Amino acid sequence: QELSLQREEIKKQRLEVARSSDALDRANQIAFLQYENHVFDMVRTFLSPEMAPLRQKLWGVREQWKRDGDYRKRITSLFARQIRDKWPDREEYSTLQATPDFQDYAAITQFMRFFDLLGQYEFNRRTARSVSFFYYWWRDFVSEIADSLAKEWHECPAEERHIQLPPTWTSITALLDRKIGEHVKNAG
Repeated sequence: QELSLQREEIKKQRLEVARSSDALDRANQIAFLQYENHVFDMVRTFLSPEMAPLRQKLWGVREQWKRDGDYRKRITSLFARQIRDKWPDREEYSTLQATPDFQDYAAITQFMRFFDLLGQYEFNRRTARSVSFFYYWWRDFVSEIADSLAKEWHECPAEERHIQLPPTWTSITALLDRKIGEHVKNAG
């Protein structure tokens, strides 16, 4: 009879383990879907009406970047000043912030930070596909900006750098190419 009770107890324990395992599987699935939704929310944010002014501004910036080498130099020189934290006094800085070049630079950094944040997520096939369209639409521009700014950072003598590590978005295209390419056929 004691053996029978032990067997019954083992059956109950197995049933409880199975229930716990099912509950854990459901919890993992919910966590996965929530994680996925964070990526989808990033896509919705990028495509939202609130981001439309930034996207439109960057379209113009992208076109000017392609056509005007002096413009590229002016924008990258602002990054060089940021690396060194070499800004004029507060009044001059306020005047600088009002210039179209500085406003374009601020939009570029906001744009690059968006892609940098997106790159912090791991993708699966669904999330990679949702990101791939707009990423590949902007990829060449993102890459050119990242390369130009990385070059500025590397050319700045270490003792002059206020920013000791290059921003992670200076290598964002390699990261996103890899992460998206793992899941989207013919990516890149």
